[in-house]
Amino acid sequence: NSRDDDGNGYVDDRNGWDFVNNDNDPDDDNVRVGSTVNSHGTHISGIIGAVTDNSKGVAGINWNVKLMILKALDENGEGTVSNIISAIQYAVDKGINVMNASWGLTSFSQSLYDEMKSAGDSGTLIVTAAGNTSSVEYPARFNLDNIISVTATGLSDELTDFGTGTNAATDVEDVDLGAPGRLIYSTIIMNDGPSPTSPESYYWKDGTSQAAAFVTGVAGLLLSDDSTLTPGKIKARILSSVNVDD
Repeated sequence: NSRDDDGNGYVDDRNGWDFVNNDNDPDDDNVRVGSTVNSHGTHISGIIGAVTDNSKGVAGINWNVKLMILKALDENGEGTVSNIISAIQYAVDKGINVMNASWGLTSFSQSLYDEMKSAGDSGTLIVTAAGNTSSVEYPARFNLDNIISVTATGLSDELTDFGTGTNAATDVEDVDLGAPGRLIYSTIIMNDGPSPTSPESYYWKDGTSQAAAFVTGVAGLLLSDDSTLTPGKIKARILSSVNVDD
């Protein structure tokens, strides 16, 4: 109704918020054919919560989940730390249980660290992508109790690379576990398929972003079974169930 009915400073934010364009439409509305971030958020969302048992596309890890979509990066995958922090604050204020952070920074930010630590104090678990090169990115490197850092594994459960000549980030001091991140089939924007005019709305993508989405989905399933679980308990349950290889 073009009014800020709940008084949170955002007008008509029923589906989330776009902190880049400062509007209430957080869809992937800046899709560029050929961009490495085409449909990135849509692909991640499908892994976490695509509708199941409808004979279409893919099945999300959660089949009946509420997704809050907050956009803080532009069509080039770039953005400001302040917009990211605003998105985190928005989610925490709304009582979010699990946050997927399928993005990364190459440099440390104290303000971002403090915000993510505060989110943990408020009961929010944050699942982060470790990065697609050998160097672990932030916020995966923050090593906070409420952060799970995820790298990517391949089709045979091996550590994988994405044409960079090195495996995805695996520093044992910063990475908690691996999850599927190679040739992952999920939801996309319609013109982000094999061709600009492709009618397909599902396609394959690679990355630790995809791997993090699988773990986010698992965390949501744990909460659906026991809504009293704290971020630390969710993290402990997930890490206690993984395979450990020398």
